[in-house]
Amino acid sequence: MRQRKSGVILNMNSGTSLDGISTMSIYASAKAGIDAHTKILAKEVAPFNIRILTVVLGTLNTSIPNSVALGKASLPED
Repeated sequence: MRQRKSGVILNMNSGTSLDGISTMSIYASAKAGIDAHTKILAKEVAPFNIRILTVVLGTLNTSIPNSVALGKASLPED
């Protein structure tokens, strides 16, 4: 792409990167990292006429929320 002086990189991401839900902080953080990487890399490759896009997918019906294992002991009040 640099030699051609053009190109497009497309990152697929999750809406969790925009608004995470409880019990999924690690997953949401990783997805937010993809957004940050895309924004910074876009600046680095702009001189080569390379564009970087992130597509945030809509809701998908998965079993991820059902597979979350919560601790049996509740968190302390403080």
